Amino acid sequence: MSEITRGAIGMPFEMAMESELSRRQFHSIAQALLAERDQLKAENETLRKDAERLQSATDFVQKLCDSAGNQPSVATGYLHDILAAMGKGGQS
Repeated sequence: MSEITRGAIGMPFEMAMESELSRRQFHSIAQALLAERDQLKAENETLRKDAERLQSATDFVQKLCDSAGNQPSVATGYLHDILAAMGKGGQS
């Protein structure tokens, strides 16, 4: 939020509604803030869904590692590498 926007939102009601010009400016700023809020809300929802998908993928890889147990193989090494890259550690 810019300093101009902060100033306009923070001005006293009487000053904001004093003239047709100030009312229009106040309304325009409010509309822009509403649009920004809606955009951020949509971005937040997208990020939340991405986080859920990443968690599901991490859980799946963890289950594969757990199923493999302590059997050393190239495949289990890759699984542990994937978990490490996802920030879940290399060993279960």
